[in-house]
Amino acid sequence: LSLNAVYLITKELRENLEPSLF
Repeated sequence: LSLNAVYLITKELRENLEPSLF
């Protein structure tokens, strides 16, 4: 995976796990 892919995946996971922060 590229760094950009890792960033996007992490962003999606955080949005799924911590919806209250977004």
